Amino acid sequence: SPVGPWREVLVDVSDEVTEDPSATGAHQLRFVLAPAATPAAVIYGHLLPPTPPATPVPAAAHPAPLGRPGVAIRRLSAAAGPLDGEVPAEGIEVEVCPLALDFATAVARELAASRGAALMIDYGPTHGPVADSARAIIDHRFVQLLEQPGDADLSALVDFGALRDAVRAVPGITLGAIGTQRELLGGLGLEARVNALLKKASAEEARTLVAAAERLVAVPGMGEEYKALAFCDEQTGTPVAFREG
Repeated sequence: SPVGPWREVLVDVSDEVTEDPSATGAHQLRFVLAPAATPAAVIYGHLLPPTPPATPVPAAAHPAPLGRPGVAIRRLSAAAGPLDGEVPAEGIEVEVCPLALDFATAVARELAASRGAALMIDYGPTHGPVADSARAIIDHRFVQLLEQPGDADLSALVDFGALRDAVRAVPGITLGAIGTQRELLGGLGLEARVNALLKKASAEEARTLVAAAERLVAVPGMGEEYKALAFCDEQTGTPVAFREG
């Protein structure tokens, strides 16, 4: 089976009536496991390992899980029993974002055809798959994913390994190795730039400047949590500040 033991996690309406005033209606939304392979699981099953990984990359930069993700993030879970002779690891879940892969592929094809370069920066692991990373945020606080649909901002880790593989599959592209934000800014000359600005800065401006620069490259912190992926047409060569990918 091209899907293997994976099943998609879907959004459903609960049969239980609630009197909770914070609920969006008399019936609350809930996550359920698809009883059989869905079109999404069939289409995107090739992005997942044939047998669920023992330890998907957790959302280390996020708080403890507050629910299950949906929306554009496709979450697939290992089935509860054997399928086609395979014995899955029950309960293992991973996230797949097809829109991100489609976007990276489209950008790479455009660059291969018309020349140029792309730089993608976000927070996420170098290697996936990712699990338990989707979050809903209201007024700077995390809430259950389905608590107030439409009113909450959504956030999730980016699987940079998956983006890299999508770009690598496009002919005519030179790919830089995935780097941390600390490595990127260091390679672009952050230290020299800060030192140049400090020459004309007041004492207060200098403290603010140094604190801001240190925050960008802090380890642990933004310096390692944020990753960067760069690629360009093969005539341009390896992107500046990146090793060959």
